[in-house]
Amino acid sequence: MEDKLHQSQLEQDSEIRQKCEAKFGEEKKELQRHCKHIKKQKVADLMAQFPEEPLILEIGTRMLERIDDSQKAALREIDEQTEKKLEEARLRIVAENEEELAALQENLDQAMQKEAEKVEALMNKQRDDVLARKKENMSERMKMVTGDMTE
Repeated sequence: MEDKLHQSQLEQDSEIRQKCEAKFGEEKKELQRHCKHIKKQKVADLMAQFPEEPLILEIGTRMLERIDDSQKAALREIDEQTEKKLEEARLRIVAENEEELAALQENLDQAMQKEAEKVEALMNKQRDDVLARKKENMSERMKMVTGDMTE
């Protein structure tokens, strides 16, 4: 009887924690979206002040793209953190003894490592893309400078 009562209390605690973690994750995502909106609005306002300046428009457009890219990465990270915390809450109720908990934790760690590797690969790809764009821009600028000097 006491074990059933304890198990019921654990289930209730786990359910409450899962709801709280999910709500907290959504609030973090909403805050992240709000910050993105503010950043984008500042860039758009600056671009609107100088609509005839192609360099400002070009840089502003790139900044807006980077803001969107960083937003996506931040939201993915928030989702991963929330899922990890939800999984921890579920583990507390599912595991009946220390051996099961250890096995479940090991599986969770392996899954999180795989996700971390995926995220790292994605971040490396994004970094490589940014570096390639920077190199391309630098090359174009060098061509413009050397073209100006030869004239």
